[in-house]
Formats: sequence, structure tokens, C-alpha cells
Amino acid sequence: MGRISTIETYLTETGRIREYSSKVANNCEVISVQIPANGLQTIYLPQNSQLDNSRIRAIQIVAEDEQIYGNVGDGTTIENITVASLPTFGFTLAIDNEEIAVTPFTSMHLPTQSGKFYFIDSSIGRHRIGDSFISQIGLGNFSGRIITLRFWYD
Repeated sequence: MGRISTIETYLTETGRIREYSSKVANNCEVISVQIPANGLQTIYLPQNSQLDNSRIRAIQIVAEDEQIYGNVGDGTTIENITVASLPTFGFTLAIDNEEIAVTPFTSMHLPTQSGKFYFIDSSIGRHRIGDSFISQIGLGNFSGRIITLRFWYD
């Protein structure tokens, strides 16, 4: 009995388990990237020192069922990826050449997961957004669409 209690205490204290209704994080940063081509590819995220120096609590993908348009760097709005395209993409949180977490987009999509967030709880210094990337792992013609990621952090 004590062993389970110790594990539960540790997971609760480190934020790896929490009440379903708990606040996700204190802050949210949105990163949008445009898909450059059709077919299998790797798309690196732009550097973000704010997220690098924070504890990332959860990551969310925003598809067009939640938000039709995403913004590119110059302020232009373009359609977000569709829900049907989510299984063809994955996200890798990384630092240098080390992959910290590899996750399919379907796990990070709130409506698909009945409103539950994909908690990652990456500690400060254990990830670098500029080293992280999106992989298109299935065929599809999504060139020009936007991938919008929300990073919830403290």
C-alpha cells in the first residue's frame, strides 16, 4: 500500500497528475507555421526563448473545427489544417539532437480527446522550441495550410 501512495504523492507534487478541472497553466503562447510543400516532410518550429525558459505544461493543436484561420508571421490569415488531416502529422519536442517527446496530433486535439489536454510537463532547460519539429508522416496535399500549436506554460 505504501508504495502506491508514494508514487501518487510524487506524481501529484510534480504536477504529472492533477484534478480534471485544474487550471492547465498560467500562460499560453501560440505558434503558427505554414506547411511549405505536399508530401512527407519535417517542419521545424521558429525559436521561442520565452517557451525555452518556461515549464511547458500542455500542448494543443488547433484545427479548423475550433478556429478556421491561423496567422502567419506577416499577419496574413490562412486556413488551419482539417481534423481529417490530423493523423498524418506528429510533433516532436526536442533539445539539440535528443527527442524528448513524440506525439501524434490526434492526442493534442481537444475535441478528439473529449476536452482533455495533452499534458507534457517539460521542465525548464529540457526542451528547445527551435529544435522541435512537426513531421508529416502520411501522404496528403496540405501545402499552404497553417498548423497552429498552443503551448500552455508556467
